[in-house]
Amino acid sequence: MRILPGGRTFSLFGAPPVMWTAIRKPFSHFAETIRAAIVAIDLGRMQRKLKVVAVVSSGQGEGKTTTAVNLAASLAQSGHKVLLVDLDLRRPQLTRVLTPDASSGLLEVLAGKEKLETVVWQDQMTGMLFLPAVLSVRPKDVIRVLGSSMMQQLFAEAESLVDYVIVDTAPTGPVVDVKAFAHMVDGFVFCAAWSKTSRHAVELLAEANFLRSQLLGTVLTLVDAKIYRMFETYDDSYHRETD
Repeated sequence: MRILPGGRTFSLFGAPPVMWTAIRKPFSHFAETIRAAIVAIDLGRMQRKLKVVAVVSSGQGEGKTTTAVNLAASLAQSGHKVLLVDLDLRRPQLTRVLTPDASSGLLEVLAGKEKLETVVWQDQMTGMLFLPAVLSVRPKDVIRVLGSSMMQQLFAEAESLVDYVIVDTAPTGPVVDVKAFAHMVDGFVFCAAWSKTSRHAVELLAEANFLRSQLLGTVLTLVDAKIYRMFETYDDSYHRETD
């Protein structure tokens, strides 16, 4: 994949190791889980359009962001053109971790001040593209921004340029951000944290109208390896990290 105009690049391998565990430890249970998610996406694509995939969780610290970046990087490493989008306009952790020097991004594109190709960054190792969310000032009405026609146009443009658009979102429990752009998403991957995400939260999210028919699968995150080994004879290298 060619480097985009402007030459904005970053190194995923310079990020915290948990951000690229699926690449760093390809035989781990976590890497296998990411591959299972990719299979679910591939199967879904046999039946319908499936290019924009959002990774969601009910609360913060449940492995959502970690899953999103590992999913995007794994797809990119396998040869696909992938754009990872930081769409958490309340806590854009991906932007702070991957491209802390970014001065413009998603909001500037939506406002018509920048073009998508001029604000996108590219990982030097996998070729994965990344659209940061730079919040010098938080939008007064996040819901209106996320559900705008400009957001729909941005997704349409991204779909024409890449094979997959992977979206990191705000948690669905505290805020309703995801509902604002859910109709623009083709499929969802739900992250539930071991011993943290309540059964009630899982049931509420699974029954949500915006998610029910588009749910591709659930990823169990933050697995306690010691307890897990009581049920599994293979070695588990998915360590306890938060997103």
